Amino acid sequence: MLLVAGLALELGYAFRTQLLAQPWVRATTQKGLEVAGVDWKLPVALSRYRVEGVQARLVTLASGRRVTLMEGLLINSASFAQPSPRLELRADTPGSGVRYRRIKAPGEPFAVTGDMDAEQLRRRWEGARAAFPQRLGPGQSEPFVVVLADVPPGSRRFRVELAR
Repeated sequence: MLLVAGLALELGYAFRTQLLAQPWVRATTQKGLEVAGVDWKLPVALSRYRVEGVQARLVTLASGRRVTLMEGLLINSASFAQPSPRLELRADTPGSGVRYRRIKAPGEPFAVTGDMDAEQLRRRWEGARAAFPQRLGPGQSEPFVVVLADVPPGSRRFRVELAR
């Protein structure tokens, strides 16, 4: 009996991400943690998030430095609220494979103009990340922006994936 219980626990732990993406499993686990008085955060169910309408644009700052802005819409398709994920952004160049890879937290969209200097952009970007919702409710969608510096020249294709 102990062996079967241990195996069930091991399998549950091994497939915890897939299991916790199911609303009834997540609700039961959350309730169990509350009853036990344990303050654990459940992992983000990445399979229930999606990103749509991603666009990249290049902006030249007043100093001449060029930054890339990735903008899009983050959607929580789960029937439960969950923390906002981070985004993994990759830039591919023809024949070279991945030349740029960063994991970033999304931020609230804000206006970036060519007369902005790097310090102003940094302050606005920090404010935008702090203003982005920490949790997205069931079915909630939020527009986002990510500021990328030092993207290699010639990067034309970007890939956006969700990360924990």
